[in-house]
Amino acid sequence: MAAPPPSSNDPPSSVNDPPPSTSATATDPVIEADPGLTSDETDSTLGDELALYSEELDRLDLTHQKLRILLDNKLLLCPAQDPKKVLDIGTGTGIWAIEFGDDHPDTEITGTDLSPTQPSWVPPNVKFEVDDAEEPWTFQQKFDVIHARYLAAAIADWPRLVSQAFQFTKPGGWAEFQDYDLVYYSEDGTLADEY
Repeated sequence: MAAPPPSSNDPPSSVNDPPPSTSATATDPVIEADPGLTSDETDSTLGDELALYSEELDRLDLTHQKLRILLDNKLLLCPAQDPKKVLDIGTGTGIWAIEFGDDHPDTEITGTDLSPTQPSWVPPNVKFEVDDAEEPWTFQQKFDVIHARYLAAAIADWPRLVSQAFQFTKPGGWAEFQDYDLVYYSEDGTLADEY
């Protein structure tokens, strides 16, 4: 007779065994991009593999919502007026591009990312492309706004990325980079240099 499967509270049987699953279920109180989806459905171009990344995708969407609150519900800080073409570098779940598309129905938004984790049902003015922002850009047009955020630890060559962003920004356009300061400091000087 086979032993019963371990419960989620049982420790792994060895240090090489993966920990028990902690993935969210449809009944857990989590924020979802589409609360209408059940645990065995997906609305992504990634298909069934999306379940492997669901916690990280939820974290990205939650971080987006926190930043939206901190920025007084603004998606951009630059004073761009009526942009017609927008590029979202490292779009992640696509939530920024989707919300910008909803807010600006006459704007064409292109979101790029290494992973196709964006939903397939999006506003008609939003499209997603699998692309590596660190490779030479091959866009056939320039953009009124180029937006990027949360990429501090993802980009190896920032001068090249910024150079390409400016190369593909229309005259009078904007390139906006929103990110975290990864240098630890204290405003009152109590954080010593060795930390």
